[in-house]
Amino acid sequence: MKREPWYLIDNNVHEMFKFRSLAALKRYAKEHDMRIKRSPIDDHCFYTESYVILPTGYLD
Repeated sequence: MKREPWYLIDNNVHEMFKFRSLAALKRYAKEHDMRIKRSPIDDHCFYTESYVILPTGYLD
């Protein structure tokens, strides 16, 4: 029986990564400071929380 791969969708850079195991996916997310959530549609898919840099109105 072939195992299904695990997917991570990075919403901030619009990329999709493929992993052989859930542990590898979580390790990658932790190393890259990503907050991840499990997809409500697919059990083998996770996605990152989007972040937005809001303008402050001041010139830095």
